[in-house]
Amino acid sequence: MNLNDPIHQKRIEVGIKMDLQENARIKEAVNKPRHYIGSKGLEVKEVLENFVKNKSGMEAHRWCSAVEYLLRYAEKNGVEDLKKARKNMDWLIEEGDIK
Repeated sequence: MNLNDPIHQKRIEVGIKMDLQENARIKEAVNKPRHYIGSKGLEVKEVLENFVKNKSGMEAHRWCSAVEYLLRYAEKNGVEDLKKARKNMDWLIEEGDIK
């Protein structure tokens, strides 16, 4: 195999380009998963940060989990996520000192 062969060089370039595209896709999937971004570009984490307000500890955790599951259910796990949201809301009601 001649490493200086133009065909071989082209294969290397194509392979590198494909690797870079795949790395970008993986980075995007990790940093900004589609199921966590709304139709107007708002991310679930932004909603949670904006509305968690004075909640703390397990109350904040349960509330954030429930809202996260509700916001993503149609894009990810459907009914399973709705059931998880409901479970977190049940725990929030059972464990919380909610007014």
